[in-house]
Amino acid sequence: MARRQRRKRMKQRAVAPAAEAPPPEEQRLDLPPEVVYQLMRRYTLPAEQLHMLGFPHSSSFHRGKAYIYKGLAGSPRPARKVKLDAAAKEFVPRALASSDCDSGTHSSETGDDSSAASSGSEPDEQQVPDDVSEPESVHSSGSESERGEQRVSLLRPHCVRCTQQFAVTVDGYYSDQAERCVFHWGKLKSARAGPPSYACCGGRPGGRGCSTAPCHVWSGLLPGLNGPLKGYVRSRRRRVPPADSNYGVYALDCEMCYTGQGLELARVSVVGLNGKRVYDALVKPDRPVVDYNTRFSGITARQLDRATKTLRAVQSDLMGFISADTVLIGHGLENDLRALRLAHDTVVDTSVLFPHYLGLPYRRRLSHLTSSCLSWKIQEGGAGRGHDSLEDARACMQLVLWRARRDLQLE
Repeated sequence: MARRQRRKRMKQRAVAPAAEAPPPEEQRLDLPPEVVYQLMRRYTLPAEQLHMLGFPHSSSFHRGKAYIYKGLAGSPRPARKVKLDAAAKEFVPRALASSDCDSGTHSSETGDDSSAASSGSEPDEQQVPDDVSEPESVHSSGSESERGEQRVSLLRPHCVRCTQQFAVTVDGYYSDQAERCVFHWGKLKSARAGPPSYACCGGRPGGRGCSTAPCHVWSGLLPGLNGPLKGYVRSRRRRVPPADSNYGVYALDCEMCYTGQGLELARVSVVGLNGKRVYDALVKPDRPVVDYNTRFSGITARQLDRATKTLRAVQSDLMGFISADTVLIGHGLENDLRALRLAHDTVVDTSVLFPHYLGLPYRRRLSHLTSSCLSWKIQEGGAGRGHDSLEDARACMQLVLWRARRDLQLE
């Protein structure tokens, strides 16, 4: 009888659907709202850290424009292997090569400055590092009368997926025929025994990627200081402060897609302290979409075709309840503020509040944080579903409240 019962129970478990995980315990602070606001301000990032992490800073000389520094916060890229060629020819500068050394005469002795000026180093001879891509001007095709003074300014960024260099105009359009991108969509993970491998397919660095895309994509930023960038707004201070000195605390998360200008906003979600939805909207990008990034954004072409909001309209809506003293919470919040083109300094970033043991630029994933701290599993939809900005915003709010409860020893 015992064996029959065991077999019967095993069959029932196989047929019955898996039970849903119980919802996580909601983190709350039984304190007045003004006290919670002051408590959240303790976790805000200082100005120097905002700059190093790449948060937008509004320009005091250019209205509606901002500067962004890209450096420390970038995701670590595997080092490129440099191969040395022992049979390479000796490098001779052009100035020495053009001088008449064979004849034994030197321009410095004759005092002729024209040859030295013409054979001197030119701008195109300066070696530029691989990570820095400067804009270059190219004449448009056509007759001389059509060309005139028309010049197309090009950028040469590196693809964020395969690291290959490609050409794009400053206005966000591909200048030539787009090349196919072959890449690994998973992160490169180091193994204790053996070489590192990619999480998507287990491939080794240097091998062919497991995924393809019709064109290369980039983040919209080049290494170093970027700007002045157009279309930015800055949160303003309220003329009349609230009676309880509570300017509000919100958690924010955005989903982005790729266009010729880089990452552009596709969806924005904002929740309050209680986790309830405050604002949620799909946004129509300014440029044609080249990659919806559905694997991570969860945004599909069908969803974005129904979007009616523009970025300018979203900025106007957010400025209705967000002031300069409002605390905004997020994970990797500089990316969200870049997509929103919003300069805001009162921020709490959970990737900094819960640092990686290796330090920056390494960061812990939001799903790992919620799993270890809240016993809450998020982003489990897989590649077909992607992330949910509303779910991620609530997770960020819960993480900060959980940290506050521990600091106040309320556990």
